[in-house]
Amino acid sequence: MPKIQSMAKNMVKSIDLFPRPISLTYQGKENFKSLYGGIVSTFLIALLISYGILIAIPMLKHTASSKAKNHVLRDQSSEVDKYQTTEKDFSFVVQIVNSETRIALTDPSYFNISISQSDFSFNKTIAQFQETNIEKEISICGEKFPKVNEYIDETSSILKGISYCPHDYDFLVAGDVFASVSQSIKITVSRCVNGTSIICKSMKEINEKASLMSVNVLFISQYFDSDNYKTPIKSFLDNRYSLKMAAGFKKTSNLFLRKSKTSRTDSIFPFAGDGEDEFYSVGNSQFDFGVEQESENILAKYTIYQDRVQDVYERRVYSLLDFFGQLGGFFEILTLAGTFLVHYFADKIYRYSLFTELYCVDSDEIELRKVNSKVASKSPKHLNYTREISKTKHDTNNNDKDKSEIKERASRNYRKHSLKNASVVDKVKSKIISKSRFHYTANDYFKSCLPFIKSNTSRQFDFLNHRLSQECDLPSILCAIRQLRRLVSSTLSNHQRLMLSFCSQNSMFSKPEDSQPLQPADFAVAGQPNSSKVKAVIETLETMIENMEEQQLQRDAETILGITISSSNNTDEERVSIIKEGENSNIGLVDQEEDRKDNCEDFVCQYVDP
Repeated sequence: MPKIQSMAKNMVKSIDLFPRPISLTYQGKENFKSLYGGIVSTFLIALLISYGILIAIPMLKHTASSKAKNHVLRDQSSEVDKYQTTEKDFSFVVQIVNSETRIALTDPSYFNISISQSDFSFNKTIAQFQETNIEKEISICGEKFPKVNEYIDETSSILKGISYCPHDYDFLVAGDVFASVSQSIKITVSRCVNGTSIICKSMKEINEKASLMSVNVLFISQYFDSDNYKTPIKSFLDNRYSLKMAAGFKKTSNLFLRKSKTSRTDSIFPFAGDGEDEFYSVGNSQFDFGVEQESENILAKYTIYQDRVQDVYERRVYSLLDFFGQLGGFFEILTLAGTFLVHYFADKIYRYSLFTELYCVDSDEIELRKVNSKVASKSPKHLNYTREISKTKHDTNNNDKDKSEIKERASRNYRKHSLKNASVVDKVKSKIISKSRFHYTANDYFKSCLPFIKSNTSRQFDFLNHRLSQECDLPSILCAIRQLRRLVSSTLSNHQRLMLSFCSQNSMFSKPEDSQPLQPADFAVAGQPNSSKVKAVIETLETMIENMEEQQLQRDAETILGITISSSNNTDEERVSIIKEGENSNIGLVDQEEDRKDNCEDFVCQYVDP
């Protein structure tokens, strides 16, 4: 049953769609970050922020807008688009002014002005073109018709009282001159015709006045101001069109009303909606003249047709979408540049950091002279202890040959053993002091790039790089783990293996520092004093050697004299009396000391270099 449950759990786990990836880390982080990479990144981030501010200012001021103007040509024979004008969209006035004095003529006894809606079409029944004119009521522009003043205040004084305005501006414009069906606006100036309310001037007076007068049509047109974001559609007075009258001639001008459209995106926020407007203006014009017809008596004539050209204005401000798009593109460029700059050095920086954490190297002899001089100036404690023992032995009876021989042999043996231990301690101390962290500077890196210059640090780097590639090999790691297991199982007792296993589980009752080996950071950098942990190790070694010497001395005395000696409680007189009592017993056993001469050295070597 448990086996079936385990299989069921494994099957359920195997179909997990949201597994958590597992990756190795270095110093608790998944990515290695270096100081050099941080400096380059800081510079690139500052450059990115500066560029963002540089392009954000035009965005906020709307000075980086994209503007375009397109012309659309329509086929009016198939596309019928009628322009329905209103007073707000399109308006105009008519003036008769003196060409030289610029004085307007408003006397109806000379000329007659008419404004009409003209419909021109081809009648298939009679196979002829027919034209229908609907005349608009007009009067002098003034207080009764202040429509012009509503749109152009600065021209109100010019137009008021001297111009003629229609009572309404509801016109229909469609088609051009050659269209089979067209609607247009006609403005004609003819000779005065006698009527019930008007008495006209004579023909001679009219001809003389006509030679001095011009017929002007002033349009209140509109245009698109691409730099204005509050009221982009503005009005202006278009006074370009004028016909000089002459007796006996008929002068005509064809004007083309152009419809324009705008497509605007004036918000910096994307998808905020577009603004669209329509306005009218006079685009093209054609001038012609002919002989005056007596039946018409027309001296000047304006005809406003529909223009087949249509203008489309487009304006799009620099929005946040464009801002982040351009900023993101610049960020990608900086990322590529930063990758090129950092990646070239990041590999060696990463390996140098690994070598610092994993390996220690022997410092150069020149760098260790100061450290060795300080160590050599301190006298070892165990030599002082040997001198005290020798002094104690010297206080015995000099007249007794046997006692002096015993004392001399014991002192010589102890001194020899003490000197041997001192050499072991010196070796261990020098070995620890000579160890230092691997240090790789920019100067060393520069030298490594030159093939004809190779420093000792560069050689160490190459060697550690080769060694790391071997140790990071998976078979090598597995073999090292197996060898360690065999070594533990063969050398440690059951109790020691149990304690080792307990400490490796990171028990809450154990101190982490008890099971932590020396790290490269505990050793000194070349030319700097050792850390406190290395000093503590050296002091521990010295204390251990002293205790071993004292215990060995006590065991030798007990073996030689056959008496139990307590080195901590017995005074010098008591030790002399003990020697006197055992002077004749087991003197020859002193030579057994030579059999144990390597015990201390082997123990120390195992401690330092397992």
